Amino acid sequence: MNSAMLILTRHLDLSTVWLPLSLTARIYLLCLLAVAAHTAYFFVRTMLRLRRRRIKSIPAARLAEMVCGAEMVRQLHTFMFLLFGVCCASETLGAIRAVELSKMSLSSAGIEVYEPVAAFTYVVLATLLFLHALQWAVAIRLRTRIAESQ
Repeated sequence: MNSAMLILTRHLDLSTVWLPLSLTARIYLLCLLAVAAHTAYFFVRTMLRLRRRRIKSIPAARLAEMVCGAEMVRQLHTFMFLLFGVCCASETLGAIRAVELSKMSLSSAGIEVYEPVAAFTYVVLATLLFLHALQWAVAIRLRTRIAESQ
């Protein structure tokens, strides 16, 4: 496989991802950043609460609250993933339309039209993968604590 084809071998900076995107995709990235910050705050706070207290000293109501919060964050991640599908489809259709419109001009667009869509997809999926791994680690920790307290 040609190494020039791999996305990690390409130079990606903020302007590569941000500038060619539509307003909808930019708003989505800002929302994803807010969700990532909220997730990190919630899970760090949950992990600190689990470490600070002894097994028997965590009330069942507090554990239930933590589990409910983790479930809410999981649903938020699912929502963001589905919303990403909508934004990615919109960006892909925009790129296809750009190729179609460029056929009418003297200089037709090539495959580079899809590079912003690929960069957008890579950034979003890498972020969602990290958030999923973080949520998974906290969920395992919560289940272990619930099992130990019973």
